[in-house]
Amino acid sequence: MCARMDKKYHTSDLISDILSNGDSSRLYNNLVKEQKIFSDIQAYITGDIDNGLFIFTAKIIDEVSMEEAEAALESEIIRISEEKVENKELEKVKNKIESNIEFSEMNVLNKAMNLSYSELLGDAGMINLEMEKYAAVTTDDIRNTASGIFNKLNCSTLYYHANKNGNNQ
Repeated sequence: MCARMDKKYHTSDLISDILSNGDSSRLYNNLVKEQKIFSDIQAYITGDIDNGLFIFTAKIIDEVSMEEAEAALESEIIRISEEKVENKELEKVKNKIESNIEFSEMNVLNKAMNLSYSELLGDAGMINLEMEKYAAVTTDDIRNTASGIFNKLNCSTLYYHANKNGNNQ
């Protein structure tokens, strides 16, 4: 996952939202509601001043094998990396981002924190350009950035198994 100041950061953030922001997101719709492979699934980024991670977390339904769950998730990752996202889907997540940005500016503490974070990155004025950067992302940007991030060589997988008494291992 790229760093916060990278040109692909806003695209990466939108990819995580397309995949996992809300009940109408791709992962929730396809893997929780339709295929019933997971009871919960999330995708998020940890990109900050330094490079970060693009993380997927999920809870697999008891009857589903790890292999089946991993294959289903991988098919969604391949899909966003190879197929063009529809404009409607991209606009939906851009609208959510815009409302989040606007609502965050209503609270003085949030505005002060956003300003200070922008200053930490080098220019407090960057706060005024956030929505423009999200708005400039295209469906081609989504596909190209996703294909760069979701590379098998970049992947590390960690499995947690519940033991019989309910504790995670």
